Amino acid sequence: MPEDILASADSSNRKGRGMGSVLALLVLVLGLAAATVWFVALPALEKAPAPSCEVVILKSGAPDCVSEVTRSSQNAPQKASRAKR
Repeated sequence: MPEDILASADSSNRKGRGMGSVLALLVLVLGLAAATVWFVALPALEKAPAPSCEVVILKSGAPDCVSEVTRSSQNAPQKASRAKR
C-alpha cells in the first residue's frame, strides 16, 4: 500500500513538472517572437530619414547646408594611396 501512495505522488510530480516546462517554453517562444517584431519589423516600417546635404563652410566661417553637389566637391583631389613594398 505505501508503494501505491509513493507511485501516485511521483506521477503527480511529473505532471506538474511537465506543465512548468511547457509554460517556460511558451514564454521563451513568445519572447523571441516579440523581440523579432521589435528589432526587425518595426525598423523596416519606419520612415526613411531626410536626404542628407553637403556641408560647406562659408567665408564668414559659418557652416551651410547645400542640397546639390557642388562642382568643387566633385573635383576635390583624392588622397594618393601608397603601394606597400
